[in-house]
Amino acid sequence: MAEYVRSEATLHRSIFFLRATHMLWSNLEPGSAWPAPAKPAHSPQISSSQKQRLSQRFHSRTVAYIVRHFQQALRLDELWPVKRARCWRRMRCSCMRCSMSVLSSLVPARFLTLIAHLVIVIIIFWSRENSVRACLPLDYTNEEYRLEDTRLVVALSVTLGLFAIELVGFLCGVSMFNNNQALLSIGCHASGSVALAFFLFEQWTCTIYWWIFGFCSVIPALYEMILFVVVFGFKRKPL
Repeated sequence: MAEYVRSEATLHRSIFFLRATHMLWSNLEPGSAWPAPAKPAHSPQISSSQKQRLSQRFHSRTVAYIVRHFQQALRLDELWPVKRARCWRRMRCSCMRCSMSVLSSLVPARFLTLIAHLVIVIIIFWSRENSVRACLPLDYTNEEYRLEDTRLVVALSVTLGLFAIELVGFLCGVSMFNNNQALLSIGCHASGSVALAFFLFEQWTCTIYWWIFGFCSVIPALYEMILFVVVFGFKRKPL
């Protein structure tokens, strides 16, 4: 881009010099000499023939300077498509490097949020007594406790199964470099981790867990299953 600016500035400078020279020459009468600069007081006397020679020399040097710069401007104009293509190639390579860097940062972010969500689910599974009691009234029977415990165990088991599906697709490369699945998985699992942390420490009721399960575990797992069908069923590339 800096080369384009320099070449364009050179072209504009040459055009300006051409216009200025044309305006200056147009004010001269045919056959008249170039106006000499003002002579200082101590300058020696110069004959008319010397003035004519100096004027012709100045004319020739001025014309050579204008022609040289005009040729340089034309040469730069011819090289513009090549430089433009080279600049476009550099921009495309830089964009590809940026996209690859963003993609390479999505992969570890998705893995970390997935593992964080999995760890919180395992902690709730190990210490589910308080969560089960939070789902029951103050006076409850053993059968009510077993029923709520069974429901919570089923919900946590299905959640672990969906985690297994997503981890298999991620580690096998089916969805590892898929941007849509990466963004969806990061958003869902990060939200699920925060929501389950509140569920564990604030002892929310079990009905809230089903909402967390539906939005934060089922949606990315369904998208992972769709990618399995697309890759292995329709023989498409994982991307």
